[in-house]
Amino acid sequence: MLDEALNIVWGQVKRFEVNKEYVEAPAIFGSRIQLSQVFINLLLNAAQAMEGEGVISLKIMNKGTHVLVVVSDTGHGIPKEHYSRLFDPFFTTKAVGQGTGLGLYISYGIIQKHRGDLLFHSEVGRGTSFQVILPVQQ
Repeated sequence: MLDEALNIVWGQVKRFEVNKEYVEAPAIFGSRIQLSQVFINLLLNAAQAMEGEGVISLKIMNKGTHVLVVVSDTGHGIPKEHYSRLFDPFFTTKAVGQGTGLGLYISYGIIQKHRGDLLFHSEVGRGTSFQVILPVQQ
């Protein structure tokens, strides 16, 4: 599913180095289309966070009862004062006209609906990492 999302946005990310580290993971609970939308949003955000050169890292890890999918970038990072609003509707750190502020809001809602969690870690000047945690299909 992550590679499908990558193929869809390839025109936006192909100028960056893309590293993949996948392990065999069990089937996850959820709608393939909705989860693809989450990964598309995260990939586009990663690409838009970097100017010039950069690296997007994709990881899939088996955590037993959950699958962890990580999308990281070496972009400009998110200032701490934005953390509390990051998943709010219409909030964006992008310039006017560059984003709607709905991508992370929608993604967060999709992941919550799938009984998962969407977490992030960011350092200004070093990049951002989003972790999608989804339950294994029972």
